[in-house]
Amino acid sequence: MRTGSSCEAVPFVLQNGQACSITYTMQTTVPGSYSQILTVLAEGVDFSIELTGSVLEPLAVPVFSPIGLLVLMFLSLLLAARYRQKASIRT
Repeated sequence: MRTGSSCEAVPFVLQNGQACSITYTMQTTVPGSYSQILTVLAEGVDFSIELTGSVLEPLAVPVFSPIGLLVLMFLSLLLAARYRQKASIRT
Protein backbone atom coordinates (compact mmCIF):
# COMPACT_ATOMS: atom_id res chain seq x y z
CA MET A 1 0.00 0.00 0.00
CA ARG A 2 1.39 3.38 -0.97
CA THR A 3 1.59 5.38 2.27
CA GLY A 4 3.66 8.41 1.39
CA SER A 5 5.15 10.24 -1.51
CA SER A 6 6.85 13.38 -2.63
CA CYS A 7 5.54 12.59 -6.13
CA GLU A 8 2.35 13.72 -7.81
CA ALA A 9 -0.67 11.41 -8.01
CA VAL A 10 -0.18 8.28 -10.12
CA PRO A 11 0.46 8.30 -13.04
CA PHE A 12 3.01 11.12 -12.95
CA VAL A 13 5.81 12.33 -15.20
CA LEU A 14 9.26 13.42 -14.04
CA GLN A 15 11.19 15.81 -16.21
CA ASN A 16 14.93 15.33 -16.79
CA GLY A 17 16.77 16.03 -13.50
CA GLN A 18 13.64 15.75 -11.31
CA ALA A 19 13.28 13.18 -8.54
CA CYS A 20 10.67 12.04 -6.07
CA SER A 21 10.21 9.22 -3.59
CA ILE A 22 7.36 6.81 -2.87
CA THR A 23 6.89 4.94 0.41
CA TYR A 24 5.11 1.60 0.54
CA THR A 25 4.05 -0.04 3.80
CA MET A 26 2.77 -3.56 4.42
CA GLN A 27 -0.55 -3.25 6.26
CA THR A 28 -1.42 -6.84 7.17
CA THR A 29 -1.27 -8.69 10.47
CA VAL A 30 -1.82 -12.15 8.99
CA PRO A 31 1.43 -14.17 9.12
CA GLY A 32 2.89 -15.14 5.76
CA SER A 33 4.94 -13.91 2.81
CA TYR A 34 3.63 -11.17 0.54
CA SER A 35 4.73 -9.55 -2.70
CA GLN A 36 3.56 -6.86 -5.09
CA ILE A 37 4.91 -5.66 -8.42
CA LEU A 38 5.68 -1.97 -8.91
CA THR A 39 5.97 -1.11 -12.61
CA VAL A 40 7.83 1.99 -13.78
CA LEU A 41 7.86 3.39 -17.31
CA ALA A 42 11.13 5.20 -17.97
CA GLU A 43 11.91 6.69 -21.37
CA GLY A 44 9.44 4.37 -23.06
CA VAL A 45 10.74 1.23 -21.35
CA ASP A 46 8.79 -0.62 -18.63
CA PHE A 47 10.67 -2.16 -15.77
CA SER A 48 9.24 -3.89 -12.74
CA ILE A 49 10.33 -4.02 -9.13
CA GLU A 50 9.06 -6.79 -6.88
CA LEU A 51 8.26 -5.56 -3.37
CA THR A 52 8.36 -8.42 -0.86
CA GLY A 53 7.89 -8.79 2.86
CA SER A 54 7.00 -11.26 5.58
CA VAL A 55 4.79 -11.08 8.63
CA LEU A 56 5.95 -13.32 11.46
CA GLU A 57 3.87 -14.92 14.20
CA PRO A 58 3.77 -12.61 17.22
CA LEU A 59 5.73 -13.69 20.27
CA ALA A 60 3.78 -14.60 23.37
CA VAL A 61 4.39 -12.09 26.14
CA PRO A 62 3.50 -13.21 29.65
CA VAL A 63 1.13 -10.88 31.41
CA PHE A 64 0.81 -11.02 35.17
CA SER A 65 -2.25 -9.91 37.08
CA PRO A 66 -1.70 -7.58 40.06
CA ILE A 67 -2.23 -10.57 42.40
CA GLY A 68 0.28 -12.64 40.42
CA LEU A 69 2.84 -9.85 40.71
CA LEU A 70 2.28 -9.65 44.49
CA VAL A 71 2.78 -13.42 44.83
CA LEU A 72 5.95 -13.23 42.71
CA MET A 73 7.28 -10.35 44.84
CA PHE A 74 6.45 -12.22 48.06
CA LEU A 75 8.24 -15.37 46.85
CA SER A 76 11.26 -13.28 45.82
CA LEU A 77 11.41 -11.72 49.30
CA LEU A 78 11.17 -15.15 50.92
CA LEU A 79 14.01 -16.49 48.78
CA ALA A 80 16.14 -13.41 49.52
CA ALA A 81 15.52 -13.76 53.29
CA ARG A 82 16.40 -17.46 53.17
CA TYR A 83 19.60 -16.73 51.23
CA ARG A 84 20.60 -14.04 53.75
CA GLN A 85 19.91 -16.47 56.62
CA LYS A 86 22.11 -19.16 55.05
CA ALA A 87 24.84 -16.59 54.37
CA SER A 88 24.85 -15.39 58.00
CA ILE A 89 25.08 -18.98 59.32
CA ARG A 90 28.24 -19.61 57.22
CA THR A 91 30.10 -16.58 58.60
